[in-house]
Amino acid sequence: MKSSTKKPQNQLNALALNDMDVVLTEEVLNQLEIEDTLASDFCQLSLNALSGAEKGDAMKLRALVHNKVMLILIDSGSSHSFISSSFMDKLGLPTQSTKSQQVRLANGDILLTDKMVPQLAWWCNGHTLHTDMKVLPMPVYNAILGFDWLQ
Repeated sequence: MKSSTKKPQNQLNALALNDMDVVLTEEVLNQLEIEDTLASDFCQLSLNALSGAEKGDAMKLRALVHNKVMLILIDSGSSHSFISSSFMDKLGLPTQSTKSQQVRLANGDILLTDKMVPQLAWWCNGHTLHTDMKVLPMPVYNAILGFDWLQ
């Protein structure tokens, strides 16, 4: 039996946008990359995190940080993990300065965060966990564990 080597077939990569096929040219790919970069510069905080609502993909935990109770919202609708600036003041823990980043709230408002707590140690249900958290003024919860933590 004779083995035949087939030449790889050329492929056309396309992306469906609004029911229209768009060929993924270098220009389109560059534009998508720019949009991804801009989107990654923004953080997002969900409506659950703002209002204290218990609807949607969210649940609450109580944890301890330096013998203080921390009310945490686990929320897949928030892009990153955040800790309340007032809770940080109460703990007296040091923060680390970071590049200023915009946080888009579900109501359309935008806040800025320029501090973080690297590897904050918190205890919950017999386990000690360590999480990077961005510092943000939040009215309801002491901390939000967002999509970055869930990954």
